[in-house]
Amino acid sequence: DLETYFQAHLAQYELPERRVAEYVVVDPVFLRDGIELTAEDIETYYNTSQSEFTHEERVRARHILVIGGSDAEVSAARTKIEDLKRQVEAGEDFAALAREHSQDDATRDRGGELGFFGRGRYNPALEQAAFDGQVGDLVGPIEASLISGTGFHLLEIQGRQPGGLQPLDEVEGAIRSRLL
Repeated sequence: DLETYFQAHLAQYELPERRVAEYVVVDPVFLRDGIELTAEDIETYYNTSQSEFTHEERVRARHILVIGGSDAEVSAARTKIEDLKRQVEAGEDFAALAREHSQDDATRDRGGELGFFGRGRYNPALEQAAFDGQVGDLVGPIEASLISGTGFHLLEIQGRQPGGLQPLDEVEGAIRSRLL
């Protein structure tokens, strides 16, 4: 009877497929301690991967943007940006004025901070003015056509980074970390 019952209910007694596996745990910290990188290893990587360490000229700036749609609004926007320029020249804080008056929602809360940028990221007129300016310059008003009308920018040039290949001593730590 048991054998008959067993044969009639085989599915109840099937075991799932099983596997036996072996594995090795690799601790990257442990492995790193055993690796000896030479100056030659780092220099070889630097010389064969120079595109990673080459960047274009970049400029850092803040801006205030005032937009006008109709002719009257464009005239008022130009007057407002010129007034803001006079206020900055008189010693008022550019970032505070940007937070209060800029119509650029993306940068207003950061005091108009655009950060470092290269060419091809912003409106060509804005970029040209930024790259022509020197650190510390107040540039503008810069007129630019926008989707929402005509915009007037006021720029404060904060920094400049020349383009080209970064020196090995500046990127050695990054290379060491990558190779490890």
